[in-house]
Amino acid sequence: LVSSASPFFSDMFSLPQPDTEAPVPLILIAETGRLLDRFLRLWYPGAKMMVFDGLHELDKIIELALSKYDMQCL
Repeated sequence: LVSSASPFFSDMFSLPQPDTEAPVPLILIAETGRLLDRFLRLWYPGAKMMVFDGLHELDKIIELALSKYDMQCL
């Protein structure tokens, strides 16, 4: 879903993966699990409504979408 909304994710998922013994590919990111969870729920159809912990958290999610992950629409 996110690869269709973001050229960043589309490019990331198309890069060759290093040879590892991990059962699934891993991509390390700087965001906390909570922030990433809330960010991804915005793009998942049918996800439950969220209550944000204030404007700071919502601001971080918008910053991720527009600046870091180059999503063109919210």
